[in-house]
Amino acid sequence: MSRDTSEIVAELKMSLAKRGTFGMANLGRFFKVNDSDRSGSFDLTEFEKILCHNGIFLKRQELTQLFRAFDVDKSGSLRYEEFMRAVVGTLNERRQKLVDQAFGLLDADGSGSLTIKDIAAKFDASQAAEVKSGKKTKEEVMHEFFSTLTAKGSNDAADGVITKEEFYEYFAEIGACIPDDDYFVLMMERSWHITEGKFTADVSTAEIERIKQLLIEKIRQKTTGAQSEGLTVLRVFRFFDLDNSGTVSFTEFVFTLERFGIVVDEKVSRALFDQVDISNSGRLSYDEFVSSLFGGSKSQDEYKGR
Repeated sequence: MSRDTSEIVAELKMSLAKRGTFGMANLGRFFKVNDSDRSGSFDLTEFEKILCHNGIFLKRQELTQLFRAFDVDKSGSLRYEEFMRAVVGTLNERRQKLVDQAFGLLDADGSGSLTIKDIAAKFDASQAAEVKSGKKTKEEVMHEFFSTLTAKGSNDAADGVITKEEFYEYFAEIGACIPDDDYFVLMMERSWHITEGKFTADVSTAEIERIKQLLIEKIRQKTTGAQSEGLTVLRVFRFFDLDNSGTVSFTEFVFTLERFGIVVDEKVSRALFDQVDISNSGRLSYDEFVSSLFGGSKSQDEYKGR
């Protein structure tokens, strides 16, 4: 008795999931790389070859059944868009909000597009499941991430620009290999240092990023002479920590922003505070302060001026 198409698709997604979070995205990339005539379509034999290359082996009957189900326009060939639409689907509302948040964080200038430099400054590859399990290094994950993302561009991102549509398409593909919404949220939070549902709805992430960059610049302006930036950061944190508790409350945070000459609406300062408060504790530790503002670009030892 033959299986229902939905069962075959479910098995396909499971096989891709076993290949890691980049499984679906890599499959899509392989489609494009092997499309020698740039037609964007494949026949049944080519379709089988692509699936086999990615470790997905189906019986001939099931392969044909799947191919016909995906071939929506009944042309006898399968277009890349037909395949991805059938397997990937779209992001649900909860996931969409997280991707919106990540894109807004990266798109500080509000241009609607990103550069690799924008993304590299914020993406924390050390939080990837493959790195934590020891299967891959942080550098390998970074390379795979950028290779897959840039392959989406019509010119293979030769111009170094990632559009909003390409960014969302990438995470829809990644999400197809992650059936659990909570795990998807956790992945996004750890990779981009964002927090689900904590940003005020009417405060754009671009505005939050603008205020954060202004604060960073104010901190750097206080570095003078031979004094290291790390020592300045440590002193500024103590400047925020008015009660010398070792952590900074929201009230202390707002008061110190104003002492720096940064006076904004409370909802904006709250949104920025929530972004920096990675642990969701309601108070900022020194490590959170450094990691969120400076992206871990320097070691804590250097920041502490040791």
